[in-house]
Amino acid sequence: MKSIPLPRTFMLFSILGFLIVTIFTFNPFSERPLITIPLSWGFAFDLVFIMMFIASVLSITPSGKILKS
Repeated sequence: MKSIPLPRTFMLFSILGFLIVTIFTFNPFSERPLITIPLSWGFAFDLVFIMMFIASVLSITPSGKILKS
């Protein structure tokens, strides 16, 4: 079964989305943060971004070049 490679931006958005949601969920930088996300929403969004990252890793195709050692 052939897989269609996902664009590079898909992996980039999954990494950035995971980091941003995690920072806004567990905001340790201030006592009164401007933006907070409840723990259940943060977990749900992190789960989605992790699944996006796994999908982008699974869709990586080899370059076709053979390395000589």
